[in-house]
Amino acid sequence: MATTTAESVFGETGPDLYRDNPFRITGLPVRATARDIRRRADRLRVMERLGMEAGADPQILPLDPPPDESAVEEAMQRLRDPRRRLVDEFFWFWPAPGGGSDEALDALRRGDPEAAAGIWSRVRQTSAGNAAAVALHNLAVLAHARALDAEHHGDDGQVGARLWGQAFEHWRAVWHDDDVWDLLDDRVRELADPRVTLAVTRRMRAELAAMLMSINARLAVRAARAGDGGAVQRQLSLMIRSMFGGPAVDKAVADAVEPDAARIRALCQTAERVTEADPEKGAEAARDLLERSEPLLDVLELMLPGDDTLLQGASDDVATWVMRCTVAYGNKTGDWITAQSLLQEARPLAATDPVRSRIDANLATVGENVVYARCHFCKRNPADPSSSVEQKMYGDVQHMGYRINWRTLTVNIPRCTVCKQQHDQRGRRVWGIGCTGNLLALALVVVLFATGSPGWAILLAIADVIAFFFVAGIAGPGMPTGQFATIREFEPVSRMLAAGWKFGEKPPNTN
Repeated sequence: MATTTAESVFGETGPDLYRDNPFRITGLPVRATARDIRRRADRLRVMERLGMEAGADPQILPLDPPPDESAVEEAMQRLRDPRRRLVDEFFWFWPAPGGGSDEALDALRRGDPEAAAGIWSRVRQTSAGNAAAVALHNLAVLAHARALDAEHHGDDGQVGARLWGQAFEHWRAVWHDDDVWDLLDDRVRELADPRVTLAVTRRMRAELAAMLMSINARLAVRAARAGDGGAVQRQLSLMIRSMFGGPAVDKAVADAVEPDAARIRALCQTAERVTEADPEKGAEAARDLLERSEPLLDVLELMLPGDDTLLQGASDDVATWVMRCTVAYGNKTGDWITAQSLLQEARPLAATDPVRSRIDANLATVGENVVYARCHFCKRNPADPSSSVEQKMYGDVQHMGYRINWRTLTVNIPRCTVCKQQHDQRGRRVWGIGCTGNLLALALVVVLFATGSPGWAILLAIADVIAFFFVAGIAGPGMPTGQFATIREFEPVSRMLAAGWKFGEKPPNTN
C-alpha cells in the first residue's frame, strides 16, 4: 500500500522545506553537537535582547526577512528530535569530507551560489567516493532550495525553469547514487540513537521521489486555489519532466488534492444532515453545497484529467446530493420552481451517465410539477390553487346511430392571486358597463314602442339580447382576450387540442 504524505518518513514537507529548515534558520552546520546548539541558542537570545538580527553573521542562503525569536526557538527545539534532525540534515549542505575549510560553503556565505555550484560541479567531475557524493548531494540541495526560493518570490521565468531542471537532474542522481546513501547510513551510526535506525534511511531513499513530487504538487494546488491555471500546468509539466516516474507523480497529485476532495465529501455530508433534519431547508442546503463546492471542484479540474476517478467521484457526489436535497425540499414544500433551478445547476456537474440519467429523470418530473406551480398568465408568480381557471373540454366523440357519446374533463390552468384579482376586477367592470347599456337599451325600446315605432323597438330588443350574451361571454372569464387565448398554449391543454379535444362541456347540438 502506498504511503501517504502524513505517514511519510519525511513528515509534513512542502514548498517551505528549506525556509523552515532549522539549520538555515539558526545558521548551524549539520554536524553541530548538542553543545553547539545550546551555545547558539544562548547567543541568539542575547542578540535578540540587544536588538540585533539573528542573521547578522554571514549566513548560507539567508532568509529575508530574518527569522524572529519564536522561529529560532522552534528550530532549536526541532533539532533535539533525532529523526526530524536527520531529515533536516539531508535537506541541507553537507561539509566536505575530512573537515577543514570548505570553499563552496564559504562562497555561499559570501552570497555567491553560482561559485559554490561551480566548485561542487568540478569536485564531482574530478573526484570519486565520498567527495563526489557530498558534492552531488549539495548540488541537488542548492538548486532545489534556490528553485523554491524563486517560487516563494513569484519568479516563474527562465531562471526558475533552469533551477528546477538542475534540481531534478541532481536529485535523480542522488536517488541512484549508493555512495550518498552510504554516507547517510554512516551518519545514523554516528548519531547512535535507538530512535533512528538504518531502516529510516531505507525509507528515505524509497520515498524520496514521491516526497519531491509532493512539493511541486502542493505548489500546483496552491496555484489552482488562486485560479492560476498557467502556474498549475507549469508545475505539472515540471513533475512530468522530472522523470521520477508516473506512479510518483500520480501519488503526489492525489495526495495534494485529497484535502479538497475530503472537504467536498464533508460538505455533502453536511447537506445530507441538514436536509434529513428539516426537508424544508433542502434548497438552502443544496445551494450552500453548490456554492461552497465550486472552488474545490475547480481545483480538482485544474489538477486532474477529466477521466480521473477522483474528479468524477467528487463531481458526481455534489450533483447527487444537490439532487437529493432538492427533491426532498420539493416534495415537502411544493416549490418546484426553485427545485427545477437547482437541478438545472446540478446537471452539468454530473460526470457519469448513471448520475446524469437520474438528474434528467427528476428534471422531467419536476418540469411537470412546475407547469402547475407557476401562474400561466403572468409567468412570474407562484400559482394559487384556489385561483386556478377551470377549462372544460370534451373529446373522443363517437356517433352510434342516433346516439352520440363523448368524454369530458376539466383542466385546471394555474393562476396566481394577483392575476385572479385583475381578471375579477375586469369582469366586474365589463358587467357594469354591459348592465348599464342593457338598461339604457330597454328604456329606449319602451320609448320606441310608446312613440309608435314597434319595428325599431323589436330590432333594438334583439340587438340588446345579443349584446347581453356577448358581454356575458367576455365578463365570464374576466381576462383580456389575449390572455384568454393563451389558455390554448398551456401545455396540458395544447396536448388535448392536438389530440382532437375541444373547449366546452359537450359537442354542439347535443342534450
